[in-house]
Amino acid sequence: MKDNINKEIREIFSSTMSLNIETLGNNVSPSNLEAWDSLRHMRLLLALEQNFSISFDDEEIFEMVNLEKITQIINLKVRNDK
Repeated sequence: MKDNINKEIREIFSSTMSLNIETLGNNVSPSNLEAWDSLRHMRLLLALEQNFSISFDDEEIFEMVNLEKITQIINLKVRNDK
């Protein structure tokens, strides 16, 4: 199940950022990806919330500084909601 979640996160991320999924590393962040601006960040969060039927609180949003951290937060939320 975790692998499916991670795959979905990467698909949503690549679609939102208009990137090839094969080029995404876990360390991708706003500081090394020009396309990751505040508007795309909000679109990404909304897409993730809708896809996984979850909501992010302010602290979680602040912590989402790279793809790896986003994946960790979502995996925790999805696991805790089950």
